[in-house]
Amino acid sequence: MTGGAVPWVKCSAGWYSMDDVIRWTDDRATGHAILAAARAFLGETLRLTVKDPVRGGSSRQGIVFCGYRVRGHRLLLTRRRKRRYHQLRRDAEAAWHDGRIGFPGLRSVYASALGLTPHEESQSWRREELRRHPVAAALDAA
Repeated sequence: MTGGAVPWVKCSAGWYSMDDVIRWTDDRATGHAILAAARAFLGETLRLTVKDPVRGGSSRQGIVFCGYRVRGHRLLLTRRRKRRYHQLRRDAEAAWHDGRIGFPGLRSVYASALGLTPHEESQSWRREELRRHPVAAALDAA
């Protein structure tokens, strides 16, 4: 889930998942101010502490967060997820072609592969993946 504004300060972009948080700011001083405000809010209001070390730095190429590459307001697939998706598709299509699985099994594997790419931003990548590696001709004939 993304967030632009949090109760204690405005950020240019942010992501969170359970107990992990990323915030993008325009400069380092704003980042330190956000961290100080977050520590105060969490400590005083919720009686929680921010676990050290807190890391700060440049992220022009994005960062890996919870299995995705995060770049500002975009959530992209990592190379590992892309490889896994391709491998699942290829193995399932080969198994169907060889008669080891039927259509229900093939659909199940496709659903598992799509589970690796649940976010809207992966649609263009999946479209390109299908263009480069089309569904086996045997599937089209069925």
